Amino acid sequence: MFWLIACLTPLPILPGTGDCAQYADADDDGFGDPLRCLPPDASTGVDNGDDCNDQDAFVYPGAQEICDGLDQDCDKIPDNSAVDAQELWVDGDSDGFGDPNRKEKICPMDGWVDNNGDCNDGDGEIYPNAPELCDDADRNCDGDPYDNPDDGQLFYFDKDGDGYGRKQDFTEELCFAPSGYVASPDDCDDDDFDVNPAQTYFFEYASVNGLWDYNCDGSDEKGYPLDPVCDADDNLVIDGFVFGPPNCGNEALFADYCFFGSALGGFDYRAQPCR
Repeated sequence: MFWLIACLTPLPILPGTGDCAQYADADDDGFGDPLRCLPPDASTGVDNGDDCNDQDAFVYPGAQEICDGLDQDCDKIPDNSAVDAQELWVDGDSDGFGDPNRKEKICPMDGWVDNNGDCNDGDGEIYPNAPELCDDADRNCDGDPYDNPDDGQLFYFDKDGDGYGRKQDFTEELCFAPSGYVASPDDCDDDDFDVNPAQTYFFEYASVNGLWDYNCDGSDEKGYPLDPVCDADDNLVIDGFVFGPPNCGNEALFADYCFFGSALGGFDYRAQPCR
């Protein structure tokens, strides 16, 4: 009775001993469990012990490998040469975009992506549609390092070439000013080179457009300086009001020539033109 029970029960054996005529094939895949030996006359066994998982009929030597983390073909390497492997690219900087020069047909895994759009896989801030900056790097991989920058600025057309543009005529945000454009939109008369926020000189005549606000501060101002100056030859270098400029349109004492080196030698009254 003991001998009969022992023969009907799979017997564990040591792998590689070669003394097992038949191996248990619990999953009926034609490959036996190397650790479960059957008696020679057993009707359910197989003559090999090559199965690496006798509880799964889809796992055996030569089985079709699929991407599931398991070793279907019993070669001790899960997912190798899987039928559902994909063409993937290395994503060395973890930005979600792959290196076009590093491709393999493998199962999905960390560090690999299904696209090859990265133009610099060593910088995680460079990838297709990344924010572009004015830093000479092509961050969005479109081939233009200055295209539509997030940190760009508006530039304004400078019609009169005085370094100041007009608010109504501007570019999109750019890294550099196009020809004829400047960074400042503060010109109040872009038809006159002399009219701009940096103007310090005072004029006796109105601007091209009839303005007296030559420095674009929104007000009409003095047309002549306070202190007249003479040179050594009695030439009046700078004329002006002797006791300070009056308000726009008013008259005041004015030095208009020199006498013995002093502008105080000749006076008349002159109206202060508006600026």
